Amino acid sequence: FLIQKFILNNKEYDTSVCFIQDLANSFYKIKSKNKILWAHALLSEMIKEDISLEKQIPFFLNYNHIIAISNEVKLDLIYNFKGFQNNIKLLYNPLNRDNIIKKAGLLYPIEFKKYENKLKILSIGRLIPSKGFNRLIKLKQKLESENIEAEFFILGQVENKQFYNKLKKEINDSGISIHFLGAKENPYPYIKNADIIVQPSIHEGYGLVVAESLLLNTPVIASNINAYKEFANNEIFYVPNNDDAFSNEAFEAIKKIISGQRKGDLSNTNILDIKEYVNQLKAIL
Repeated sequence: FLIQKFILNNKEYDTSVCFIQDLANSFYKIKSKNKILWAHALLSEMIKEDISLEKQIPFFLNYNHIIAISNEVKLDLIYNFKGFQNNIKLLYNPLNRDNIIKKAGLLYPIEFKKYENKLKILSIGRLIPSKGFNRLIKLKQKLESENIEAEFFILGQVENKQFYNKLKKEINDSGISIHFLGAKENPYPYIKNADIIVQPSIHEGYGLVVAESLLLNTPVIASNINAYKEFANNEIFYVPNNDDAFSNEAFEAIKKIISGQRKGDLSNTNILDIKEYVNQLKAIL
């Protein structure tokens, strides 16, 4: 707030970009010739209960362009914010392939060394309810009941302490263990060296972790949500986006991967490289 008020508001820019995960804000007051609102999530899912969608419309009116990172986000915006169809553009999140591959090879995660002979299952995301990490508990229990040794890791920062504390209690009460890695400046060695990525999200705007995992040739099991299907097509193992069915179907997918079944052919995906991304962005602006 102070930076915006005393520094940013006193200058004029060629372009200003407001990246939003949930709500638009007063960033539009920044003086710029070209104002872009970049939507990274399904706003209808993320909107706060005490703020109606209608109250967001005045904020949207102040931007020249509204960019959605997936078609699902775009359709969500069109459905909930009438009259903005012509302003909303679709631009998938990109991957800087060379940079990711380089960073992935810089180290071997120290947290993995103790479990090199075990199946290492990694989930990535902010510690918030919509990421569905509680679904991992039954999955771990299922694996243990079938005598499959696996260690579960969650990589991501705590954004909702109440959810985090509740999740830890549920894990402790269940008698299993899941390792919390916190946020990492370079997550790519963890993705590369995990045996399986499991993304149990209830909803996503895009799902960049899945794209990064495909790039690094790590098998992916994920909720059957449209955000992943838009770019991953059939190159990941989909399981029902349902608490009761998730663990059983994910367990079957893990058995398939252990037996040697593989997906992840990049040529069958719609993953966008950074160079093509820049060209598409220029065309929009």
